[in-house]
Amino acid sequence: MDGLPAWRAHAVTYYSTIPPESPGQRVQLFVAEFDGTRPGHPPKPVLMLHGRSVPALPVFDLGGTSPTRDYSWAQYLMRAGFDVFVMDLLGSGLSPRPMMDDPCNAAPSPPTPAQGGDQKKLIPNPLDAECPVKYPYQLYNTDSEVAQVKTVVEYIINLRGVSSVALVSYSAGAFTLGPFTLRHPEYVKSLLLCAPIFPPQGRSAAPPSPWPGWPMNVSTRSDLFEPWNKELHTDIQRDDAILDLAWAQIMSNDLVGLTWGGAIKDQPEGVIRWRNSLWWGWNTAAVGQPGILGDRVPVLIMYGHYDTQITKPAAPPAPAFSVRALYDAIPGPRKISIKFDDAGHYLPWERIAPRLLHRVSSEWLEMAAVNSPIVSLTSDRWSVGWDGIFWPEDWPFI
Repeated sequence: MDGLPAWRAHAVTYYSTIPPESPGQRVQLFVAEFDGTRPGHPPKPVLMLHGRSVPALPVFDLGGTSPTRDYSWAQYLMRAGFDVFVMDLLGSGLSPRPMMDDPCNAAPSPPTPAQGGDQKKLIPNPLDAECPVKYPYQLYNTDSEVAQVKTVVEYIINLRGVSSVALVSYSAGAFTLGPFTLRHPEYVKSLLLCAPIFPPQGRSAAPPSPWPGWPMNVSTRSDLFEPWNKELHTDIQRDDAILDLAWAQIMSNDLVGLTWGGAIKDQPEGVIRWRNSLWWGWNTAAVGQPGILGDRVPVLIMYGHYDTQITKPAAPPAPAFSVRALYDAIPGPRKISIKFDDAGHYLPWERIAPRLLHRVSSEWLEMAAVNSPIVSLTSDRWSVGWDGIFWPEDWPFI
């Protein structure tokens, strides 16, 4: 019904191991379900995971109940007959945000320009001046995020009586769903990586703890959209009305962040509060483990031609990113890469999403379940244009 969400909420119990909470502290993870299961048919569950800063519903359900709900990836898959679950990790969206209500736990001014500095964005609201970080350590990490996904996947498996779940990640969500799949392939029917961030020489294992840092990063509206502005190369790439819609939905997922920021005290413009995670186990060596990716678990990589975030040179202390290195590292033959010629990193919000990305992902999820080729592709690296015509990809610019 118009005006009502297409999803129903699940509060999934998770026993958190994130410090400084006591071991086994009980929290509730937010999961939205878009159930498109058709009468008389078995459920086809899909779990979608957000990236670094933007929470799940604004990424996968853009538009919600508005006239622009055709941008909702989750609702498209629901209408195609899938039972879609969209989750927020701790520190994101509608899940709990430990240590993140105190603005002093935002990134402090950096000793070097490549680090932190988010507290400055919170002056004069809610800070009068920068302050020492209350909890000067990393709070979120690969092990805790993989454990959260495992909890939600097991919840879906028990709820729907299935043995495995199809996984979809956006952007830095690959840092979590990639290692989860490598550790628990028995739970994964297929893996779709949209605009995946992949460091070929990234950390293989956790560094010695405790890990100095801070719990929370902060992004303004301009922080979020300026990289997208630099990726616009065609008139058909973006509907600019999406900017206000996306920001409004992000703010509706964070009523604390909504009251922060702004150049004048008591006149906030809102900020995104997002978890500061330490990731490992997502690099060439890990992906190359035989028998998992591209073998037991089929993999689809989708990305935009103008994406400037998935392929970057190293900028210490950050390693280089490369989507081609990810594709090459996957050892099995059940892998496909599709480049969308008229899109950038913000694929789920670009005009090609309701036109083509949604359809391609639906076909992949359907075909991967029975090990059939997607849209009759006979090779494994493809480009696709606005007209929906596919042609073999030769990696001309990566």
